[in-house]
Amino acid sequence: MRSHVLVLCLVIASVGGLSGMNAGENQRLKLFLPADIDTVVGDTLEIFYESLTSAVTPLRYNIVTVADKGRSYHLKWVYTAQPGDKDFPLSIRYYDDFGNLVGQADTTVRVQEKAVSPPANVNILCLGASCTAGGEWVTEVQRRLCGTGGSPEGLGLTNITFIGSCGRKPARFEAYGGWTWNSYLANASASPNAWVYVLSGMKTDPATQHSVWADSNHNQWQLETLDAEGDRLKFKPYPPPAGKPTPLPPEGVLTWVSGGADSDAIRYAGTQPEKGNPFWSVSRNAVSFGEYLARNKIEGGIDLCLIGLGGNDIFCQKDREVSGADFTAILRSAKTFLDALHAEFPRCRVVISSLQLPDVDGYGENYDCKTPISNAFALKNAIIDMGAAYQGLAASPEYSSYVGYVNLACQYDGRNGGRFQERPASQRSPVREPICINALHPSKDGYMMIADAWYRKIIASLNQQ
Repeated sequence: MRSHVLVLCLVIASVGGLSGMNAGENQRLKLFLPADIDTVVGDTLEIFYESLTSAVTPLRYNIVTVADKGRSYHLKWVYTAQPGDKDFPLSIRYYDDFGNLVGQADTTVRVQEKAVSPPANVNILCLGASCTAGGEWVTEVQRRLCGTGGSPEGLGLTNITFIGSCGRKPARFEAYGGWTWNSYLANASASPNAWVYVLSGMKTDPATQHSVWADSNHNQWQLETLDAEGDRLKFKPYPPPAGKPTPLPPEGVLTWVSGGADSDAIRYAGTQPEKGNPFWSVSRNAVSFGEYLARNKIEGGIDLCLIGLGGNDIFCQKDREVSGADFTAILRSAKTFLDALHAEFPRCRVVISSLQLPDVDGYGENYDCKTPISNAFALKNAIIDMGAAYQGLAASPEYSSYVGYVNLACQYDGRNGGRFQERPASQRSPVREPICINALHPSKDGYMMIADAWYRKIIASLNQQ
């Protein structure tokens, strides 16, 4: 009996050794850090190891961080810039249990001095989809720049105005749930999405976001945005229509099809089409940023445009195999938008961002297994690859003079930034454990992490003015 145990142990050791050798010599772990990461004197920058890679269990690797400054912990690298600090390189390396280097990501940390108030007013336009539509990160960025007190303490800058037709002053913006780059290029009447005014069955649990419902004509709709204060919900056709979509019945009942935890029918008394493209000019039959400013009584031009788009572009693609998403169409639309903005406001600086990497459990909560979006691993790969594609666009000779890039993913704590709810570990267990209930939309804390990343990049942009 003893000899059998010995043989078994030898076999396991042999298999493990071969596995480690193959991982180190023939395979490379996908890691992504941007070419540079901005930080600000007095601000604490955190780089989260799990958010650098699409690996299913990234913390099973031995992670070594090499840098002249900062401290490395189990989950993250942390650095608070001090006056006089200079830029420095940062390298994060992943090793397997046999000491083989299986992945490495390198960047340069750019240390920015705290910005001072610009001599003339700077108009900042924040543009995005559902992760911007609630205004959480825009409001916090505006507070950190222009407010005083608080934690982190605001800088109290003046001559900075956040413009837009959404949100509340002083943190205005333009953002609509489910929108893509093409949404901001389309005719104002082209949006197929609709608000319904709820009589009963109002949804307030974030877990119901992206659930699917059927109307009385058996057409399916995906729940996109919750507006509890207005007793209304926004839906978009599901799946996205190839041609002209069939409108929602003006009143009636929506019955649950899949996703989320609340399957009670939704009775509604009216519908309203989603607001169309705010930049569309009927007279020109094209986008016009000048007309947009005049229509909204916004003085001055657009000096800095912050764009968080691309998630819905990926989610609308049919092929989500691990081989990766196709970014050709996304980049084409992004360039069309950038060209139009630059033509009207050539001095406007633009920053485009990556998405944060969401929690895998959120996909299972929001999407059933027959939908392509439930392939969390493929989507995480696509988000990483899209970030690299955006960085390439910003660095290209055609756009590098006025387009920058910020990587939100590496500065986002996916382990704690999502929306979580305590649930039984199993239907037979009294033990409760937290589970992510939303694949795409962070908690308030998660939005603050996104705001911090934007704050650092805005300071860098203001210092270049």
